[in-house]
Amino acid sequence: MKNAIITLSLVCFTLSTFAQNTSELSKKEYNKKVFLRQKNTISFSPFNLAFRQIVISYERKFGNKNSFVLQNSFKIPNTSKKTNYPSRFSSSFKFNSEIQYRRYLTYFQLRKNKFPDTKNAFGVYLAPLVGYEYGEQHYRSVENEYSGLGTFNYSADKFFNALQGGLLAGVNFDIIYGKLSVQLYVGAAYKHSWVIHNQSHFGVNTYYSMKPGIMAYAYTGFIPKINFQLGFNF
Repeated sequence: MKNAIITLSLVCFTLSTFAQNTSELSKKEYNKKVFLRQKNTISFSPFNLAFRQIVISYERKFGNKNSFVLQNSFKIPNTSKKTNYPSRFSSSFKFNSEIQYRRYLTYFQLRKNKFPDTKNAFGVYLAPLVGYEYGEQHYRSVENEYSGLGTFNYSADKFFNALQGGLLAGVNFDIIYGKLSVQLYVGAAYKHSWVIHNQSHFGVNTYYSMKPGIMAYAYTGFIPKINFQLGFNF
């Protein structure tokens, strides 16, 4: 009788453990299925247009709450003239390419209890990144020389490369039947820049429009990373 009770207890314990493991596995598989329901996202950054910058990214989900993101940004070339010196103008151009690995800490359906088949979801992720940047700055000035020597054309050109690496933290909302992705991330990166060509004529090395500091094209140091994006899931 005693042996039968012990045997029955072991069987019940084994069945309970198996049921629990099966339940946890089923939940994991279900969450993975929800995450991979729409594996691709193409996004753009609407607010960056105010800074004459086009930012487009592509995200590919894989595995259990992982994804890779390729993001490219392009600064629309612009030319600006100096109000006090109509003969002076500057122009600039910049291209940036960035790769992110996103690890979602959580990703779940919104209002699942009320709408079991909803495709709307919310996720939180961390993302290390590496990036490459190329930029140009140009300056031209036509000055009249009043000593009788005539008119001189001054110019300065700067070309640079930069590498950066950092860490982001972000949130992602999938809404409107899961088709619209609303994303926001913040973080920081270390940027190392080096000038590959710097040519100047007639003393415009002091050209003040090639600003120093964190906003300079050829800046080296820590930079903030913040972006708001709208995307389409498919």
